[in-house]
Amino acid sequence: MFMKQYTAFYATKVSEKTIFLIDLDGTLVDTDYANYLAYHYAIKKIFEIELSYDRKKRFTRNDLKKIFPNIQVSDFEKIVRLKEDKYKDYLSKTVVNKDLMILLQNYHKTNAVILVTKCHRERAKQTLSYHNLELYFTDKVFSEGGNKYKEAINSLQLATSSVVIFEDDDTEIENAIKVGILEQNINKVIF
Repeated sequence: MFMKQYTAFYATKVSEKTIFLIDLDGTLVDTDYANYLAYHYAIKKIFEIELSYDRKKRFTRNDLKKIFPNIQVSDFEKIVRLKEDKYKDYLSKTVVNKDLMILLQNYHKTNAVILVTKCHRERAKQTLSYHNLELYFTDKVFSEGGNKYKEAINSLQLATSSVVIFEDDDTEIENAIKVGILEQNINKVIF
Protein backbone atom coordinates (compact mmCIF):
# COMPACT_ATOMS: atom_id res chain seq x y z
CA MET A 1 0.00 0.00 0.00
CA PHE A 2 1.39 3.42 -0.95
CA MET A 3 0.18 6.87 -0.10
CA LYS A 4 1.88 9.87 -1.64
CA GLN A 5 3.49 12.17 0.96
CA TYR A 6 2.26 10.13 3.91
CA THR A 7 5.06 10.62 6.45
CA ALA A 8 6.43 13.97 5.26
CA PHE A 9 3.00 15.54 4.97
CA TYR A 10 1.82 14.55 8.41
CA ALA A 11 5.04 15.41 10.13
CA THR A 12 4.84 19.03 9.00
CA LYS A 13 1.40 20.15 7.82
CA VAL A 14 -1.43 18.98 10.05
CA SER A 15 -2.96 21.71 12.18
CA GLU A 16 -6.22 21.86 14.08
CA LYS A 17 -7.72 23.50 10.96
CA THR A 18 -6.88 20.54 8.71
CA ILE A 19 -10.01 18.83 7.39
CA PHE A 20 -9.65 15.25 6.14
CA LEU A 21 -11.93 14.05 3.34
CA ILE A 22 -11.65 10.29 2.94
CA ASP A 23 -13.15 8.12 0.22
CA LEU A 24 -14.49 4.68 1.16
CA ASP A 25 -14.28 2.06 -1.62
CA GLY A 26 -10.70 1.38 -2.67
CA THR A 27 -9.31 3.99 -0.29
CA LEU A 28 -10.33 3.38 3.33
CA VAL A 29 -11.61 -0.14 2.69
CA ASP A 30 -10.81 -2.48 -0.18
CA THR A 31 -14.29 -3.70 -1.11
CA ASP A 32 -13.60 -4.89 -4.65
CA TYR A 33 -13.62 -8.63 -3.97
CA ALA A 34 -16.78 -8.49 -1.83
CA ASN A 35 -18.43 -6.37 -4.54
CA TYR A 36 -17.44 -8.92 -7.20
CA LEU A 37 -18.73 -11.85 -5.10
CA ALA A 38 -22.09 -10.10 -4.63
CA TYR A 39 -22.38 -9.40 -8.38
CA HIS A 40 -21.26 -12.95 -9.18
CA TYR A 41 -24.01 -14.34 -6.94
CA ALA A 42 -26.67 -12.08 -8.48
CA ILE A 43 -25.67 -12.74 -12.10
CA LYS A 44 -25.49 -16.48 -11.53
CA LYS A 45 -28.94 -16.40 -9.90
CA ILE A 46 -30.55 -14.55 -12.85
CA PHE A 47 -28.58 -15.83 -15.86
CA GLU A 48 -26.80 -18.95 -14.53
CA ILE A 49 -23.50 -17.58 -15.86
CA GLU A 50 -20.13 -17.65 -14.08
CA LEU A 51 -18.47 -14.26 -13.82
CA SER A 52 -14.66 -14.22 -13.79
CA TYR A 53 -12.81 -12.00 -11.32
CA ASP A 54 -10.39 -9.31 -12.50
CA ARG A 55 -8.27 -8.15 -9.55
CA LYS A 56 -7.20 -5.02 -11.46
CA LYS A 57 -10.68 -3.63 -12.03
CA ARG A 58 -13.72 -3.06 -9.86
CA PHE A 59 -16.88 -4.62 -11.32
CA THR A 60 -19.62 -1.98 -11.72
CA ARG A 61 -23.09 -1.53 -13.14
CA ASN A 62 -21.46 -0.24 -16.32
CA ASP A 63 -19.60 -3.54 -16.66
CA LEU A 64 -22.89 -5.36 -16.24
CA LYS A 65 -24.29 -3.38 -19.18
CA LYS A 66 -21.18 -4.14 -21.28
CA ILE A 67 -21.39 -7.88 -20.62
CA PHE A 68 -25.13 -7.92 -21.26
CA PRO A 69 -25.73 -5.06 -23.75
CA ASN A 70 -29.33 -6.14 -24.38
CA ILE A 71 -30.23 -6.76 -20.75
CA GLN A 72 -33.86 -6.12 -19.89
CA VAL A 73 -34.37 -3.28 -17.40
CA SER A 74 -36.17 -5.69 -15.06
CA ASP A 75 -33.23 -8.16 -15.10
CA PHE A 76 -30.74 -5.34 -14.58
CA GLU A 77 -32.72 -4.09 -11.58
CA LYS A 78 -33.03 -7.63 -10.16
CA ILE A 79 -29.27 -8.13 -10.39
CA VAL A 80 -28.55 -4.80 -8.73
CA ARG A 81 -31.07 -5.50 -5.96
CA LEU A 82 -29.72 -9.03 -5.37
CA LYS A 83 -26.17 -7.68 -5.36
CA GLU A 84 -27.03 -5.00 -2.80
CA ASP A 85 -28.83 -7.53 -0.59
CA LYS A 86 -26.01 -10.09 -0.82
CA TYR A 87 -23.10 -7.67 -0.25
CA LYS A 88 -23.38 -7.87 3.54
CA ASP A 89 -22.66 -11.62 3.39
CA TYR A 90 -19.23 -10.85 1.94
CA LEU A 91 -18.11 -8.12 4.34
CA SER A 92 -15.52 -10.53 5.74
CA LYS A 93 -13.79 -10.26 2.34
CA THR A 94 -13.22 -6.51 2.76
CA VAL A 95 -9.92 -5.13 4.10
CA VAL A 96 -9.26 -1.88 5.99
CA ASN A 97 -6.37 0.32 4.89
CA LYS A 98 -4.09 0.14 7.95
CA ASP A 99 -2.32 3.42 7.19
CA LEU A 100 -5.60 5.32 7.03
CA MET A 101 -6.80 3.55 10.16
CA ILE A 102 -3.78 4.98 11.99
CA LEU A 103 -4.61 8.43 10.60
CA LEU A 104 -8.21 8.12 11.82
CA GLN A 105 -7.07 7.04 15.27
CA ASN A 106 -4.58 9.90 15.51
CA TYR A 107 -6.75 12.76 14.24
CA HIS A 108 -10.45 12.01 14.73
CA LYS A 109 -10.55 13.76 18.12
CA THR A 110 -8.71 16.92 17.01
CA ASN A 111 -9.73 17.39 13.38
CA ALA A 112 -12.77 17.16 11.16
CA VAL A 113 -12.68 13.77 9.43
CA ILE A 114 -15.35 13.43 6.75
CA LEU A 115 -16.29 10.40 4.70
CA VAL A 116 -16.97 11.46 1.10
CA THR A 117 -18.25 8.63 -1.08
CA LYS A 118 -20.41 7.70 -4.04
CA CYS A 119 -21.05 4.35 -2.39
CA HIS A 120 -24.73 3.70 -1.74
CA ARG A 121 -25.60 4.85 1.77
CA GLU A 122 -26.74 1.46 3.11
CA ARG A 123 -23.72 -0.40 1.76
CA ALA A 124 -21.38 2.29 3.10
CA LYS A 125 -22.99 2.05 6.54
CA GLN A 126 -22.69 -1.76 6.49
CA THR A 127 -19.01 -1.52 5.60
CA LEU A 128 -18.24 1.12 8.24
CA SER A 129 -20.18 -0.79 10.89
CA TYR A 130 -18.52 -4.11 10.08
CA HIS A 131 -15.07 -2.56 10.60
CA ASN A 132 -16.14 -0.34 13.56
CA LEU A 133 -15.26 2.84 11.67
CA GLU A 134 -18.40 4.96 12.20
CA LEU A 135 -17.10 6.73 15.31
CA TYR A 136 -14.12 8.22 13.47
CA PHE A 137 -16.15 10.55 11.24
CA THR A 138 -17.50 13.96 12.16
CA ASP A 139 -19.67 13.89 9.04
CA LYS A 140 -20.48 11.74 6.02
CA VAL A 141 -21.33 12.83 2.48
CA PHE A 142 -23.07 10.19 0.35
CA SER A 143 -22.99 11.64 -3.15
CA GLU A 144 -25.50 10.46 -5.74
CA GLY A 145 -23.24 11.41 -8.64
CA GLY A 146 -21.37 14.32 -10.12
CA ASN A 147 -18.47 15.84 -8.20
CA LYS A 148 -18.60 14.43 -4.66
CA TYR A 149 -15.90 16.85 -3.49
CA LYS A 150 -17.80 19.87 -4.78
CA GLU A 151 -20.87 18.56 -2.97
CA ALA A 152 -18.92 18.13 0.28
CA ILE A 153 -17.20 21.54 0.04
CA ASN A 154 -20.49 23.33 -0.71
CA SER A 155 -22.82 21.50 1.67
CA LEU A 156 -20.40 21.64 4.62
CA GLN A 157 -18.99 25.09 3.72
CA LEU A 158 -15.37 23.95 3.87
CA ALA A 159 -12.33 26.10 3.10
CA THR A 160 -10.55 24.27 0.26
CA SER A 161 -7.15 25.44 1.52
CA SER A 162 -7.66 23.41 4.73
CA VAL A 163 -8.82 20.22 3.00
CA VAL A 164 -6.66 17.10 2.67
CA ILE A 165 -8.00 14.28 0.52
CA PHE A 166 -7.37 10.54 0.42
CA GLU A 167 -8.68 9.04 -2.81
CA ASP A 168 -7.89 6.10 -5.12
CA ASP A 169 -9.71 7.18 -8.28
CA ASP A 170 -7.99 9.47 -10.82
CA THR A 171 -11.27 10.99 -12.03
CA GLU A 172 -12.25 11.87 -8.46
CA ILE A 173 -8.79 13.38 -7.90
CA GLU A 174 -9.32 15.56 -11.00
CA ASN A 175 -12.71 16.58 -9.59
CA ALA A 176 -11.05 17.58 -6.32
CA ILE A 177 -8.55 19.76 -8.18
CA LYS A 178 -11.38 21.36 -10.20
CA VAL A 179 -13.12 22.41 -6.99
CA GLY A 180 -9.95 24.15 -5.75
CA ILE A 181 -8.30 21.60 -3.48
CA LEU A 182 -4.53 22.02 -3.60
CA GLU A 183 -2.70 19.22 -5.43
CA GLN A 184 -0.18 18.88 -2.60
CA ASN A 185 -3.12 18.11 -0.28
CA ILE A 186 -4.36 15.20 -2.40
CA ASN A 187 -3.07 11.76 -1.49
CA LYS A 188 -3.56 9.02 -4.06
CA VAL A 189 -4.16 5.73 -2.29
CA ILE A 190 -3.19 2.45 -3.88
CA PHE A 191 -4.05 -0.84 -2.18
